Amino acid sequence: MEALVKSYNEVCIKLYQKLIEENEKNVAFSPMSIAAVLTMVYLGTKGNTEVQMSENLGAVHIHNIPKAFEELFSIVNQPSNNFILKSANRLYSEKSFHVVQQYHQLISKHFHAEIQAMDFAHSADDARKKINNWVEEKTECKIKDLLPQGSVDSLTKLVVVNALYFKGNWDVKFPEENTEQKPFRLSKTKTKMVPMMFQRNKCNMFYVEELETKVLELPYVNKETSMIILLPDDIKDNTNGLEQLQKELSYVKLNEWMDAMTQTEVEIELPRFRLEEKYDLKSYLSKMGMADLFSPGIADLRGISEAGNLHVSEIFHKVYVEINEEGTEAAAATGAIATVRTRPIVEKVQADHPFMFFIKENRTKAILFFGAFSSP
Repeated sequence: MEALVKSYNEVCIKLYQKLIEENEKNVAFSPMSIAAVLTMVYLGTKGNTEVQMSENLGAVHIHNIPKAFEELFSIVNQPSNNFILKSANRLYSEKSFHVVQQYHQLISKHFHAEIQAMDFAHSADDARKKINNWVEEKTECKIKDLLPQGSVDSLTKLVVVNALYFKGNWDVKFPEENTEQKPFRLSKTKTKMVPMMFQRNKCNMFYVEELETKVLELPYVNKETSMIILLPDDIKDNTNGLEQLQKELSYVKLNEWMDAMTQTEVEIELPRFRLEEKYDLKSYLSKMGMADLFSPGIADLRGISEAGNLHVSEIFHKVYVEINEEGTEAAAATGAIATVRTRPIVEKVQADHPFMFFIKENRTKAILFFGAFSSP
């Protein structure tokens, strides 16, 4: 399972770097949700489609992917009194469409994903609404209309969906009476007022000297999950100040920074915010090297259907992240259609300008949500 988490966290960084090329403001996505859908599809690929996905997902380094994912999901879905974390998978197939029995059994056993027959041929929009209702239910009504109107039609054969929901309270909450309106710097010259939370606490922290960036861990209750904040000292360019950090970021460096963190007395200012972002991931994944998957007549999904004419037309992803004094609420759904330096005694982490963040499950180190907050 460690190899699986490592591979998908690496994919997370690569995908983030693709997303920021076309999204200048906020970015938020769920690597785990996307990984679940891509893996379920990957397990049905053959030929060059399989090779492309294997190389880009790092699958070649993972022994027994289905079993590794089953172990990961069993930890993620473990009942806890400290937070809510749920992941659900489902496949919807055209009722006249034959799914290879071996694939059906594989997905059912290791991903706990049932395959539900739908009448796409005659009632495509009704089917789309039913799928969206399931996603909405699994994400506590946070993700609505994952599949936009027109995304499902009479030619649709298969829809693969993952829904992920997380709600956690901070280990140490931000007192509401400390929250006040303060300016958030969008750039060197532009500001916007935001509700800025404040607390003083002992937190794990590391300072990346070469990037002049603070890395701070804010744990949730019982410390099974955490949010990591990556905050550059200042805006030093003509955009939002994240460019150098984003360019240098890698999963190896991220791990090194987290391993180097030490407990520090910190005064923390963090904006209260909510992000709702949506993406069609087809173009991003194609640019990453998985183009065959989306190409009619080239995609090889014979492991799912022996018909031989199946390809993935779209992969829709939608995410919701809310950060407040109590903690974090986040949801996501993905659908595939077919250094050391002398520091002050008390550190100040003043997130009044763009920063990156991610939420991770600490037992597995799996990144659940990843993003950048640049514009309230």
